[in-house]
Amino acid sequence: MTPKVKVESASVMQLMQSVFLGLGCAVVPQGSLLPEMTPALRFRPLTLPPMQRQAALVVAPVGKVTALAQNFFVFAQTCLAENAG
Repeated sequence: MTPKVKVESASVMQLMQSVFLGLGCAVVPQGSLLPEMTPALRFRPLTLPPMQRQAALVVAPVGKVTALAQNFFVFAQTCLAENAG
């Protein structure tokens, strides 16, 4: 099956409005809409293979960020160091 894309949007609501108008179907994240918001639409779960993700953290030098951000960087570096093994 090859999809024919009619609408592309970062807005889940815009995608759902397109579906509601009859332009096709949408694949949206679970939990992004409540069934009560779209009573005339049907929901079908998809089983997708797990996705691998990598996260990165760029730490600014001391004095270049707010105190709150610096506290976060210290906490994140501690967590990363503890889980590195």
